[in-house]
Amino acid sequence: KPLPEEEDPDRAAEADEDDDARAKLNPNDINGGAAVGGFPCRWGQSTEELELFVDLPKGTGSKDLTVHSTPYELQIGLKGESLMINGTLYQPVKSGDTFWSIEDGHMLHITLSKLHGQEWWSRVLKEDPHNINTRKCVPTESRMGDLDDSMKMEVEKVMWKQKMKEKGIPTDEDLQKRKAMEAFMAQHPEMDFSKAQIN
Repeated sequence: KPLPEEEDPDRAAEADEDDDARAKLNPNDINGGAAVGGFPCRWGQSTEELELFVDLPKGTGSKDLTVHSTPYELQIGLKGESLMINGTLYQPVKSGDTFWSIEDGHMLHITLSKLHGQEWWSRVLKEDPHNINTRKCVPTESRMGDLDDSMKMEVEKVMWKQKMKEKGIPTDEDLQKRKAMEAFMAQHPEMDFSKAQIN
């Protein structure tokens, strides 16, 4: 059956109550934990994505694996064996936005995009016996204060241009392009520019 992509408020409230009832562990260095659904593996997160690192037998190929995800469920296992990870995700993920690869011939790396960004997950699966303390999670993205002056100026310039674009206000660059186009049009009156667009 198809699953809705919107989170049910009652379901979110139940998840919060579950969180309060579980013991909270300190997050690891990548804002995650050391097990998923009772299976030992390393996981981490940003506020937008969730990553899992599952140790596999050496020489495991992609054809040897079963990796299945829906917005609400995750299944990982070796073909012909019982699933290593199988359960309901703590919160929904974006449909069709899950990527995985095998690294160094023995490490399965899975990236899932959270449906509701700007949030920390206390666990990967609802069935996980332990929560991490999300109040101790640290954003991994660079902060403006960490950048050197030239990089900070460049980032601020890009952000300003983006803000102007969103407001529909032309930037200096846009005005220069428009002047160049007007000059070109004046030099070539024989050409039809009625459908010309300046990008």
